[in-house]
Amino acid sequence: MRVTAVDHSESKPEMHAMRRSGGWLVAFLLASCTHSEPFGSGNIPANGPPGTGSPLRLTLNPGQNRDPAWLRDQSGIQYSFQQAADPDLDYCLGVLPPAGGTRLAEKCYPGDPSGQSTDALTNPAPGPGGRLAWVEAHSPVGSLSPITRTIRTGSLAVTDSGQVAITLPYVASSGQLHGTAIDLAWIGSDTLVYVGAEALIGSVCNGCKKDTLVTGRDIVLLDLKDPTHTPNVVPGTTSASSVWPSADGTAIYYTLGGDTKVYRRSLALGAVSVVADLDTLGITRDVSVQDSVLLAVAGGLVSYNVNPVFDRLQGDSGGVLIRLDLRAGGPVALGDTFHYYRRPRLSPDRRFVVTEGTDRKTGLQIATLWLITLP
Repeated sequence: MRVTAVDHSESKPEMHAMRRSGGWLVAFLLASCTHSEPFGSGNIPANGPPGTGSPLRLTLNPGQNRDPAWLRDQSGIQYSFQQAADPDLDYCLGVLPPAGGTRLAEKCYPGDPSGQSTDALTNPAPGPGGRLAWVEAHSPVGSLSPITRTIRTGSLAVTDSGQVAITLPYVASSGQLHGTAIDLAWIGSDTLVYVGAEALIGSVCNGCKKDTLVTGRDIVLLDLKDPTHTPNVVPGTTSASSVWPSADGTAIYYTLGGDTKVYRRSLALGAVSVVADLDTLGITRDVSVQDSVLLAVAGGLVSYNVNPVFDRLQGDSGGVLIRLDLRAGGPVALGDTFHYYRRPRLSPDRRFVVTEGTDRKTGLQIATLWLITLP
């Protein structure tokens, strides 16, 4: 395996085949989610972690548990969770204790007490000074397409509906349609970075079960001080699959669809370098970096092709979690052999990783959150 590193002082992969038979039926998709009553934030009694060991399962919720992110002081793990028992299918935001246990805080959309719409708060991005960014979408119950989707900034308080940073979808300067956003993060106190993506729903044949695909289009910088809130596409990031800002905010790390490399781009100079190439492990994505420690997901249930109708498409249901020291040493697989992982995030003290996990054996795509202790 070839591994390339830079100085920072500045098993056979299983594949999802995406075949065309009768054509793909496509619409914007709002991720399924559920909700019973609007919750307040904080002051929820915390029980201890649901077990011991590593990997340690953090969530027992039977619905989806996604988008983990560490609070900046490592006092908790923020994520989006599905309340799976209710027909309106909402997503809420929650905060777990750093070692697991009962949610410390919850934030659901408070404007639909009768459950007439599907309301989803996803992709939480903790920011400086307690600020929060998230993606919010609303649609009639049972609809495949949201009526509205926005990126918002505000706080975790349930009464804070936030300020609209940008309304989705829009056509970016690259000519690509951005219907949603993934890997939302802050650069400093006034800029958001994310992967502008399309959320597609389709079936491989007439009568076949419909499936979803969120596929990246471009990396975007959004200056919140700019009164026009114009999405600025980062050059050379077509088909981006993940992005992560450097700690000092001067650069971004990113991956591209169908590629095994991790790139670093200086935001001021535009200089691009390859910091790692996991070529023998398969398609690489879900990058995050702290100091010299790089986390990524490689191989697993992933596929990439160029579709004549919908351009570049990457389907991803998780892969092998990889840790790499950019200064020395080769890649090390984390976690266990029973799960595929997505969206790993290293704790600020670099001792723990929180990540989504799905069952590798059954192929069930219900995501749970897992905590991995690093040696």
